[in-house]
Amino acid sequence: MIVKLVEIYQEGGVSSYSDNSPPRQNYSLREIYINSEKVISFRDDLVTSKKLESGLLSLNLDKRQEFTKLQLISGNSHRNLVVVGGPNSIAEKLNNWKRPQLLKG
Repeated sequence: MIVKLVEIYQEGGVSSYSDNSPPRQNYSLREIYINSEKVISFRDDLVTSKKLESGLLSLNLDKRQEFTKLQLISGNSHRNLVVVGGPNSIAEKLNNWKRPQLLKG
């Protein structure tokens, strides 16, 4: 299933945001669509939360915003993404298609 998320990315570059990248003002947000079947794992990203709280990332988000680091499989390699939202909300989005739907008729 294809899921829409919001990713933190580095403007002008092809690489995604990473924990160990130096704090810069050239990070931004964008909507991305991922195949939920390609997600290997995800976890809370406290490093990005701390950077936002301390003002190192100017993303115009509430300082209490949570972030999740996703690990995706892509062929023979893995790709890491940082997305907006805590692990619980990301899990709901990734697993939404498994929930039974009540049909109204």
